[in-house]
Amino acid sequence: SISSGMQANAQHLQQYLQTWDGYREIWEINKDAFIRRYQRLNPPVSSFDADIARYTEVANNVQKEETVLNIQFVLLDCSPLKFSLLNHCNEWQNKFTTLLSEMARATLNELHT
Repeated sequence: SISSGMQANAQHLQQYLQTWDGYREIWEINKDAFIRRYQRLNPPVSSFDADIARYTEVANNVQKEETVLNIQFVLLDCSPLKFSLLNHCNEWQNKFTTLLSEMARATLNELHT
């Protein structure tokens, strides 16, 4: 029947949505609060490098995800989701590079005084 077909397809769609759960922390974590905690740890430059590279890798993985696909009779376009995730990755990278710049400037000012 039509109803059972709709229910079955809804389950397929829910299963597909779970493929994006691996990226959930990118948009759920409060970026500013995280960066404040990160700053208090006074991490070495290598940590910044690793974290910035991590978001480059995540962005590359997001790009590899299928953008438009059919799930039975539903055509699903994930372009807005991918675009949003890529923006979040970019925001994370900007926050890390800004913090690194601020911390380096503060260290240089301490050396100068």
